Amino acid sequence: MQLCPFLFYNKHPNNLYFELDCAWITFGGADPVYVLNKMAGRVPAIHIKDIKSANYPNRESVVFTAVGTGIVKTVKSVEAAIKAGVEWVIVEQDRLHNLTAMETATLSYLFLKEVGLAL
Repeated sequence: MQLCPFLFYNKHPNNLYFELDCAWITFGGADPVYVLNKMAGRVPAIHIKDIKSANYPNRESVVFTAVGTGIVKTVKSVEAAIKAGVEWVIVEQDRLHNLTAMETATLSYLFLKEVGLAL
């Protein structure tokens, strides 16, 4: 039995919460929207970042990119997070690629603003 489903179904929702990372969920082959819908009410925060592809041989070779420029379903994930009661959306990037940290943060913010998910 996998640990996460065991904990999810056998612990009271007020006693156990999850913090999900939409890029790693995508990399693992799952849909972050599905996972967020399934765990509604138990996820106070999500991490949003983007990846170029899910076809890397291991975690160390993943190429990260600014939010909205990769394969993660960012808009649908944030919309599902809002419906699921998520209070915090954390924008991050595990490793820089071609842009600086400030350029990546700016581009990610501008994407979220353009789609109506940031002020």
